[in-house]
Amino acid sequence: MSSATSYIVLKNLNDANKSDSNVLDATQTEMQTIAESNASVHSVASTKLEIGFNDFLLLILIVLVANIGFKLLEKILDSFIKPSHQEKEDASRKDEL
Repeated sequence: MSSATSYIVLKNLNDANKSDSNVLDATQTEMQTIAESNASVHSVASTKLEIGFNDFLLLILIVLVANIGFKLLEKILDSFIKPSHQEKEDASRKDEL
């Protein structure tokens, strides 16, 4: 009976060691995955946004062209709005007379 009991105890111990090693492997894999993701985030965060002189000039040109475009659009819309206002004023003056 002693040998059967020791066999069961050893078998349970062996099974426990296997499950512990599986848990350990899973934990190591998870830790490695976390470390890799942290490293990739760190590498992305550490890269600096570098804008060259040509890029800066291009951005200024885009802003200036957009500003000119909006001013032209404003003048075009004002030219449509002013005649309609004048027609309304003329109509109101005729009604007063």
